[in-house]
Amino acid sequence: MRRLHRVRPGRDQAGFSLVEMGVALGILGLLVLAFAVYWRMSAQEKTAAQERDLLEIAERAAVGFVHANFRLPCPAADASGNEDCSAARQVGFLPWRTLGVPDARAGQLRYGVHRAPDATQPWLDMDLTQSKDRLRPAFTVGLPPILPQVPLALDPANANLLDFCYAATLASNAAANPAALGVMDTSGVRRAVAFTVAAPGMLDADGDGNPFDGRQASATSASPTFDAANRPASNGYDDRVVAVPFNALFAQLQCGQALSAVSHSHVNAATAAAFMQRALIDYQRQLEIAALLAGAGVASGTAGVLSASAGLSSAVAGSANAVAFTILTYGSAAGVMAPAIAAIVANTAAVAASAATLAKAVVAKQEADRRVTEVVPLVTDSAAQAIAIDTDARTADNLGF
Repeated sequence: MRRLHRVRPGRDQAGFSLVEMGVALGILGLLVLAFAVYWRMSAQEKTAAQERDLLEIAERAAVGFVHANFRLPCPAADASGNEDCSAARQVGFLPWRTLGVPDARAGQLRYGVHRAPDATQPWLDMDLTQSKDRLRPAFTVGLPPILPQVPLALDPANANLLDFCYAATLASNAAANPAALGVMDTSGVRRAVAFTVAAPGMLDADGDGNPFDGRQASATSASPTFDAANRPASNGYDDRVVAVPFNALFAQLQCGQALSAVSHSHVNAATAAAFMQRALIDYQRQLEIAALLAGAGVASGTAGVLSASAGLSSAVAGSANAVAFTILTYGSAAGVMAPAIAAIVANTAAVAASAATLAKAVVAKQEADRRVTEVVPLVTDSAAQAIAIDTDARTADNLGF
């Protein structure tokens, strides 16, 4: 038979009350909510870190591609990662296979590149996905040098990094073109850029079914506009964008030093050498004319000596006649001797002066001939130097850097 235990009055039952249970559940709910928020923030931060790494890798790969191929890759048509340059494609997916990025996750990134081709005037072409010989520095040609200078002929086989740098310079200075790639900043100002890479973030923040938000979701080759990199995240936007402007790419490639050297310094040196060659040729001709004049001076001095010698001979003959006449007149005509002697003295002085003039003319002729002889190798060397500098400048344009 069982014994029943009676609860004694005044003694509490053990366990949780409804209030205590409610408090516990509330705390548990807060903990769950805090954990969910923490998990979401942690997942977002992890995604953000991964996307930052992918964007950085993509940017470095694109710059390396330019170094190797003298152009930027075209966008890919899909996530397969192979560039597709058909139909003037400016916007698409990152061509990660073409770039050699060893991470298939890069296939989710959006990519845009500046394309503004000019088929009729390649030196004005600004399609950064095409490797073309665009740079044509102006050289002096011929003797005398032709002005204005003649632009260097373009050769597709000589396309190099200089030509890409030149295209980037043209694009940077070009008028606003809404048909070419650009980014819109938070103040509504659109700027042209060389290329952009965008990551979608962890969420479809604007809830339209497209993982990309903002302008990345609507950017096309016909309307190639992305959001600027400084657009802040919001409830409707969590994309990350890397936009590389022309001046930044110009600096990364060290275009400034190379372009200033090849398109200015080298060409200026070649022009100076050409004009120096022309100047030395003119100087040689002036020295040759001076030598001819010195030769004429020698001839004139010789003629003066001969003329003075003839005068002296005539004076001597006259003095002989005067002596004979004086003898025949038994000295009564001795007065004619004085003029005859004076004529001999005068003509002797003339012979001496003419001889001195001739001597000076001979010295001048020798000096002129010496200078002509000395300038000949200078003219030859200047011609060889001008050709060498011109050739080196053209070679520098062909080889690039």
